[in-house]
Amino acid sequence: QQNVIEFYKEKKDNVQLAKALTTQILYSRYTKQYDEAIAMGDEAIQILLSHKDIRKPQSIVSNTLATVYNNLATIYYAYGNNESFPQEKRRDLYDKAIEYGNSSIALYTLAGDTATNSFAQLLSSSATYSFAIGDTDEAIRLSKLALNILKSNLGDKHPDIVTPLYSLAVYYFDKRDEELTNLYYHQALELQKEVIRTSFLHMTAATRERYWAMNKYVFELAPLLAWQFNNNPKVLTDAYNARLMTKGILLNSEISLKTYLAKAPKTVQQQYERLMQVQREIEDLSIRASKTKDNEYLVKEINQKQRYSVQLEYELQKSLKEVGDYTDNMNIMVEDIAAALKPGEIAVEFFQMTDPYGNDNYYALY
Repeated sequence: QQNVIEFYKEKKDNVQLAKALTTQILYSRYTKQYDEAIAMGDEAIQILLSHKDIRKPQSIVSNTLATVYNNLATIYYAYGNNESFPQEKRRDLYDKAIEYGNSSIALYTLAGDTATNSFAQLLSSSATYSFAIGDTDEAIRLSKLALNILKSNLGDKHPDIVTPLYSLAVYYFDKRDEELTNLYYHQALELQKEVIRTSFLHMTAATRERYWAMNKYVFELAPLLAWQFNNNPKVLTDAYNARLMTKGILLNSEISLKTYLAKAPKTVQQQYERLMQVQREIEDLSIRASKTKDNEYLVKEINQKQRYSVQLEYELQKSLKEVGDYTDNMNIMVEDIAAALKPGEIAVEFFQMTDPYGNDNYYALY
């Protein structure tokens, strides 16, 4: 990317240079080179503000400037999340995030581009910045606007609806509004459960693991809500179901798979054995590749076997569907547990949670 920047500097193509700088800002964020990212953002802004097309809404120049402002807002917010900084410095960084976020929103509004998913994402990000400085009411206002746009464009069941629902639950929890916290959290939890169930059916084990790591945040809020609103049956039920779903995902990858394999025809068991063999071969090749510098041919072979492994796993999943649904564990609900209990029996789910005061606590849901 740095070579691209130098190329456009030599060509004196200022618009493309500004776009390249804008992209580089995000790269610098991932490497946490925040000061470098801010310097590049400032350079891009100066280039764009001096361009003859800057006052034309929806021009490449104006759109690029809106993106620069947005990217800088994310940089300042990420920078402000450094807990080693004094509180005053963190507040200054968050304020800059809000300033640049508002500048981006203003350009979108000037261009009449306020009904898109991109604008909704911009509003959601600005809500996060407002929440960081304690302006929860503004965070709620922006999140509701974002949610309405996304629902209008995508419907009520789209995966992108989960995050604004979850955010609203967090913001209302900050205000200790039990009713609205529960309302938005329940919607976020139910939608996220459905999204994960549907998505898992078409994923390999490795992909499922990565997907779960990115989407488990909704389930991790449940213990905190149960701790705060421990006399609310609806909140406790959601927390219990969130725990069951989490356990179901773990069981889905291990116990249920092997149970159905035991019932499957020999041809399906051979598919599984072949998959395990290929995965062992990949592991052996990876160890060999890590021990030699001249490993290009090994890396090529690893990539080929990984593609073959994915193909084998998809075929195995398809074959197992004929035996039974090995994702059933993800569908267990508190009602199912209650119905299975005999007189005198009790079902308990334990969880550990660090409370807002930094104390580790252990709780039981039953």
